[in-house]
Amino acid sequence: MTLAELSRQGLIKPQPTSSGEIESLWKLVARDLANAKVADLSLDWQFAISYHAVLQLATIIVRCETYRTTGRSHHLATFAALDAIAGDELGDQVNYFQTCRVKRNITEYGRTGEVTQEEVRNLRQAANEFREWVLDWISANHPDLAPQP
Repeated sequence: MTLAELSRQGLIKPQPTSSGEIESLWKLVARDLANAKVADLSLDWQFAISYHAVLQLATIIVRCETYRTTGRSHHLATFAALDAIAGDELGDQVNYFQTCRVKRNITEYGRTGEVTQEEVRNLRQAANEFREWVLDWISANHPDLAPQP
């Protein structure tokens, strides 16, 4: 699905961004990647925090392209917009993130103890790899919004 189609469906809308907004999102990512390593947290919360880092990274991409999600399904819309922006380059990862979105919903709103150590480890690794991809993507496509060292 294209960004135009997502916009027509009311899932996203054009909205300018700012370097300050993107910088704030990067701070959330840093916080979440650090907090996801806290061993005293349940596996459910480690998973949810890693997922949140991924969601914020996807949001960075969407906001750099000057779109914002709208409505109640903003997690779903964020990953759909990411897929439209990144295309085949991230197709498998976006599908994985959508699967993690569903799992996170179950663990936050339905049942506890559904997440394994391996799932936490895999998502944490995917989040860190995605962070590197996002840094490269911003440097290539929106260097004015890239984080400053």
